[in-house]
Formats: sequence, structure tokens, C-alpha cells
Amino acid sequence: MTSFLQSISQDQDELRAIREFKQNPFKKIPNQNCGFKYMFHFNFDKTYVKLESLKKLQKHIKYIPLKDLSPRLNSRTFFTIGCIYEISRREQNHNSLLDNPMTILQVCDLHNTKFTIRCDDAPTTLRQFDMIAIANPDISVTLRVKSKEQILRIGHNEKVQHCSQFDPKKYGKDEKCGQYIDIRNGPHCDYHAHNLAMQSGAQRPMLKLAQTQMKFDTPANSPMSSPLHGIGFMHGPSLQLPDNYIQKYLEEHKSGRAAKINKILNSEKPKHQIGAGLTKGDLIIL
Repeated sequence: MTSFLQSISQDQDELRAIREFKQNPFKKIPNQNCGFKYMFHFNFDKTYVKLESLKKLQKHIKYIPLKDLSPRLNSRTFFTIGCIYEISRREQNHNSLLDNPMTILQVCDLHNTKFTIRCDDAPTTLRQFDMIAIANPDISVTLRVKSKEQILRIGHNEKVQHCSQFDPKKYGKDEKCGQYIDIRNGPHCDYHAHNLAMQSGAQRPMLKLAQTQMKFDTPANSPMSSPLHGIGFMHGPSLQLPDNYIQKYLEEHKSGRAAKINKILNSEKPKHQIGAGLTKGDLIIL
């Protein structure tokens, strides 16, 4: 049997190993250069580590998307992933003992979330549009990383561009978009994709019907309500459409997808009748 002192030393070793793992969770992630991969809702055109090992890391520490970061996570162990779209370095101010050299990383999730990372000690191999994993940053208005072991360069994305609504001449002066996106997901950011869909609905009645905001005068007028299920909880305007609205739409859009599907579903099968086409005097063989 192990002595009491031996059991205490084993427990201390385990606690020390857990503490070291939490401080540097990326230490045992092996390097691996591969081609395209899709993981964590990101496209990686190049990978520099074994992403499967990073995926297994979630069994021990939690992965939190960039958009869900908040100061309440400061006392927890976690990691997040982002794309670097800008790198800048601040030199030390010799007139002040408080200002140390620092690397500033601008990262985003290629949707609508951006963060500034202030790094006291950042890896020197980072470049624009690299995909990085960040472990246990201090969260406030910005993210603070004190050690380069907290940042892992995991891959690179070669399809990152500004949203199509970006105007470099007007950026910063008005509301022109400055979001970075992966163009494989479309040329627009989420905000402008939604706006364009709403604008296209003005010319297409079916889209306009789907986009109408739900503000019914009374719940009883809601098309979401049913005599069988009672009054629905969703409220919107009551719209009166002609009975032949769908038929007219299919006739006006004969080459559209809806018309083709309707033709397939409602196609008439040929009727087979015994003796059809025969006349008196025909010779038949049974």
C-alpha cells in the first residue's frame, strides 16, 4: 500500500499537471501541414496543426465562439478562434516606463464580430488572414494576451475579402461596411445580405409576403391561428390574396422552379384502354 505521504505527493503532481495544462492548453497540439479543411465553422485553405487534436481539446476545456465572449469568462478556462485581418506593433516609449512594446492584432469571425487583441508577447510568424486559436485571454473592451503560448497559429484562409458594400473612400466617414467575409459564403456580410433580400422582396410578391413584419391588430386575425389549435401567439397583418394567386404566379413564371415542380407533381399519366386504335377488319394475334 502507498503511504499517506506518497498519496499526497501524487495528488500534488496531478494538480500541478492540471494547472500547467490550463495555463498552456496548446502545448501538446502537434504540427501538421495539410490542405483544405472545414472545422469550427471556418474554412482552412492551409492548416499548420492537427485540427483533430484541437477538436479533442474540447473534452477538457470549452470552445467559445468569438461572438459569445464576455468579461464573465475571465475566471474560466476556454479557447476561441478568429481570423487576423490586421497586424500592428507599438514600439516602446522611452519617455515612459509604463509603455512596453506591444503587438496589436485585429481579429474577426468573418461574420459580424470583431475584437482587438493586445499582446505583450506575440508569435513572430503571424501574418494577415491567419487563423489563430486564443486561450484564456483577459476580456474587457479588448482581449489581452500576456504570453505567446496563449496564441496558436492553426491555419490560413485565402478567400477573405471586404464585404461587397465596402467603399475605401467613404470607410469611417459614414455607414459603409467594413466587415471581412469568406467569399465562399457569398459576397455580402450578414447585415447586407439581409438588406438585399428585403429590397428584392419589393419586386417579388411571394418574398414580400414572407418578409412582412408581424403586427396584427388582433390575435384573431392572425393566419398563424387555427380554429383547431386556438389563437396563435404570433401576430402580423391580415393579407387578402385572390384564390387564383398561385395559378397566376405559375403561369407568369413558366420556367421557374416552382412551375417545374408543379408540372412534375401534377403530370397526367396516359390512360391505357384495351382495343384503343383498332378498327373493323384488323387482324390481331393473341
